[in-house]
Amino acid sequence: MYEEKCLLRLGSNIKILRNASQITQAELARRIGISQTHLCNIEHNNVQISLKLLLRVANVLGCSLECIIGVNAVTIAKRVEAQCKVKSEPVRNEDKNTVKQELYFAEESIGAYKLSNVTSRGNASLDELIASATRLPSVTERGKFVIVASRSHLTPETEAYIEEMKRQHSEVELISSGSSIKICLVAEGKADVYPRFAPTMEWDTAAGHAIARAAGLEVYQAGKEEPLCYNKENLLNPWFVVEPKQMK
Repeated sequence: MYEEKCLLRLGSNIKILRNASQITQAELARRIGISQTHLCNIEHNNVQISLKLLLRVANVLGCSLECIIGVNAVTIAKRVEAQCKVKSEPVRNEDKNTVKQELYFAEESIGAYKLSNVTSRGNASLDELIASATRLPSVTERGKFVIVASRSHLTPETEAYIEEMKRQHSEVELISSGSSIKICLVAEGKADVYPRFAPTMEWDTAAGHAIARAAGLEVYQAGKEEPLCYNKENLLNPWFVVEPKQMK
């Protein structure tokens, strides 16, 4: 349940997310159809933002309304807990009613694994789970350079990244999937990279990051050789790219 006082910090949250997306105040104002002065007043919480403008901001920044409004510690805890449970992900193929139940688990000393058609762990030990699971990455040859991204949140920066990959590789394929599953697809070997040039929070990436790292990948801050870090004072992630670990 949201408290009315969260409305008092909407402007501040928009500014934080805008800066994280590396979008200038002038650019965001232009893209949502208001003056920069008006946006400045919104970001300083001098005026309230309308729902229509809030929706436009969310679309430009590629984030949810919940992310802009801000979540409390209880919500964060529930999300982190949910990421440790079995994920049920609809399969976007010819059979729209198919549901695929998958469990990803990992530990750096033993590697990353995927277990399919699972609804609960039951009394299975870790050794039993590993014996029934597939070691990641499980796909090593595709013949194409595959990028996984959200088709509904393709920012100009993501589109520019895709175009650059097309110049570097003879054949590039773009696939789409839900939230943290994108990281797991790279860990599986079904995709080569996952660029995310839009706002995410630490709880969006932590579980997938553990899977990727155990599979020999890393989640790098965009344009840097440094991985994402956690337990920051500000839980907002910078832009990132999931790719094989860089050799030093």
